[in-house]
Amino acid sequence: MWSVFKFAARAAIWRPTPNPPLVGLSTLVGWTLVLALVRGVVQLLDAIPSPVFNPYGLNALIAWLVIAIAVAAFFVRPGARMTFLSAMVALSVLTEVVLSAIRLGLALVLPPSPIGLVLSLFPALSAHGLNDWAEGAISIRRWCPGSAACSRSSAASSRARNCDC
Repeated sequence: MWSVFKFAARAAIWRPTPNPPLVGLSTLVGWTLVLALVRGVVQLLDAIPSPVFNPYGLNALIAWLVIAIAVAAFFVRPGARMTFLSAMVALSVLTEVVLSAIRLGLALVLPPSPIGLVLSLFPALSAHGLNDWAEGAISIRRWCPGSAACSRSSAASSRARNCDC
């Protein structure tokens, strides 16, 4: 599992890995469970004033993870599929932890941001998902280049291992 984490950390700084590790289904399932746990903790921290367990949120989390992995699997070569998907999920864990730590840490230290002031003056904007849209845009901006680095590493690795030379 740590070799996949190192692979994802290199992808986070947009560096391809020369010889990515080969992993199996157990590593992918392990990283997926870690991502589910991290997302659950982040959602719990967001709901701190009055957290209430809702089983529908758990179902939505599991469905989102399965769909995301299944869709991503269509775009990766079979020889590197488990490695790439494991690195993608580990990169998502890394991104989720860093962005949540920044967001929660800044909320404790800094005064409200300009977006926070706008949302307090116009609460309808918050109801229409402006805050979620901004966070999603930041996540996608950070996640896409890292996934591309994982993909380049996995593609190069599977070509090298499948060579009949």
